[in-house]
Amino acid sequence: MAISIHDQLLTAIGGSTLVAIFNGGPPGVLYEFIVVSAFYWTMAASIAELASAIPSLASSFVHGGTLVEFGTFSQFVV
Repeated sequence: MAISIHDQLLTAIGGSTLVAIFNGGPPGVLYEFIVVSAFYWTMAASIAELASAIPSLASSFVHGGTLVEFGTFSQFVV
């Protein structure tokens, strides 16, 4: 029977959790979770900021309105 990637992943997670509990105890695991969560939230916020800077097809009307807002057709912009 072949060992799948899923089995290897569970072994790696279990091994690292076991090392963390032996070295830092439950408070160490909790602090590690808090720090890693903060880094993941920071990365997610950075990616969301980059994604919001790129105009998409759904927001093309909004960007088109900002282009003609101060032009000759400004009275037609809602």
